[in-house]
Amino acid sequence: MKKLVILLFLLYTSQTVASKLHEGHNHNHNDHKAHAGYETHTDQYINLDFNTNSILGDVLQHQTNICTVRSGPTGSQTSVFFRGTNSNHTLVTINGSAITDHSTSNGATDFGLINTNFADGLHIVHGPMSTLYGANAVAGVVDLKTDMTTKNQLDTTVGSNNQYKMTFKKLWEQWSIGVSVDQSDGISTYPQGTEKDGYDIKSFSVGYDDEGHSLLAVRTDQVSDLDGSGADDTDYTSNSKFTFLQYKNTSIDNIDIIVDTTVWDREYVNGTEVDTYDSATYHGKVVHNIKTDKINNKTGVDINQYSAEFNNMGSYTSSVDKTATEYGVYNNLDYVIGNVTVSGGVRYDDNSMHGTHSTYRVGSAYTITNNWKLFGSIATGYKNPTMYEMHGADNYGYSGNANLQPETSFNKEVGVSYSKKMMSFNATVYDTDIKDLITYSGSTYVNNTTNTSTMEGAEATLKFKVGDFMFTNRYAHIHAVNGTGGWLLRRPHDTIHSMVMYTKGKFYIMPMLTYYGKHADLHPSTYATVHVKERTTADLKLGYSNFTFEIANVFDDDYERPLGYNQGGRELKFTYSLKF
Repeated sequence: MKKLVILLFLLYTSQTVASKLHEGHNHNHNDHKAHAGYETHTDQYINLDFNTNSILGDVLQHQTNICTVRSGPTGSQTSVFFRGTNSNHTLVTINGSAITDHSTSNGATDFGLINTNFADGLHIVHGPMSTLYGANAVAGVVDLKTDMTTKNQLDTTVGSNNQYKMTFKKLWEQWSIGVSVDQSDGISTYPQGTEKDGYDIKSFSVGYDDEGHSLLAVRTDQVSDLDGSGADDTDYTSNSKFTFLQYKNTSIDNIDIIVDTTVWDREYVNGTEVDTYDSATYHGKVVHNIKTDKINNKTGVDINQYSAEFNNMGSYTSSVDKTATEYGVYNNLDYVIGNVTVSGGVRYDDNSMHGTHSTYRVGSAYTITNNWKLFGSIATGYKNPTMYEMHGADNYGYSGNANLQPETSFNKEVGVSYSKKMMSFNATVYDTDIKDLITYSGSTYVNNTTNTSTMEGAEATLKFKVGDFMFTNRYAHIHAVNGTGGWLLRRPHDTIHSMVMYTKGKFYIMPMLTYYGKHADLHPSTYATVHVKERTTADLKLGYSNFTFEIANVFDDDYERPLGYNQGGRELKFTYSLKF
């Protein structure tokens, strides 16, 4: 009862303050001004209508400030490192609702298991967003958006390794439907292997949107052949099923009501070894919005119940079956004062397994001229221990640590942006400190309470147009170290992505170069930390009217990323798009 009173008090107080500000302004709903607070940190939007990739990790691979590492071909385990943080520090959402798989051992999202065919675009936010989303939004958020604007379209793709893909999208009146099939014989994940590791991905979605009521249903089934590290496994497969249901009601003035459920079912079979991982989340959210030409205020209440059950049967045995409930209340306010936007947020969470936690965010943006803006922010975030880390056990002596505490982060960043008709530029410098980082020690997990992991870096993007040429250049520098100064694995110190797009009528050609600087990784046999030299890859995409032709790895480089996991050689892909 005491906790409920506190939640209601915070909700009432924040709402009262926002209402007082609201009374002094008219009800002019200007979306740009209402969302001016987005200028206090770095964000970007990727339109998926012109992207022939299906897997989320593949879509993100050319975003230089996001390091994507795929353990083999399409369908393999994929990690994404935002600004040098761990992959489990990035939250993935659909229309603002988290789709976390709580059955993973470290809480990381497998970006190789998320099909994007149902989505119209990606909204990517860099930096802590725990005041809006709670746990796990330490480094950033990747939000898959469905805005019901997708055109009627049929895409057919054929490519190397017997790849075949078909995507169908249909929009009529208030309804939308999407169907996708993507399959390939693949390549051998093990560098010295001969058995190909293919995949078969099927996805279905249906949406409804009318008079403030919207519904979204997504289902994806994925079967992939796998190889273990240092072995050419001929009978190692994974079967993953993802289900997402969401209902949203915006018919009430200034009130959003969202209810959704997320279900993950994963099974790994390797000979006689059968591992199952199941997770279910039930989520409800109520948000009160105040929007004017100067104010954007969100006050919300979140309720989550999530469970994880996994079993390992064979030579390796372990099991977990746990459920947790979480309540959260938050307030985020953007306020425009002349050329200055101030932004702030607070959140209070109460988790039945991890206790209470509070986070805050403060930011500001200053419009220097019509073209130049200066912005900065400080923010805190946190990541809860996983159910496996706290309650798991196996027959090799491992037992979970029920006393684990959440990891906490403190982020500082400052940036500048410039935009004009034919050119845009933005640059950000950031510093993230993570305390109580959870690491494996001995036969369990522990918090590193004596040292702080640090991620420092800078990122910049320059885009400009000259005649029929559009140039895009992205650069990122990352210095990510653990509490003892050691390099964090698989985070290149420097990455550069350069793209040139030439358009003439219905024809375009787009060459791309990506540079990965030196970084640390684990040797696949000895598991010793080694330094990996830099590498540059080239890709090419060209199209005419409804036809698209792509070449990945133009120079047919033979390389492993990460070490021990083969990446494909030169691969060709041809797509025909029919719009109707």
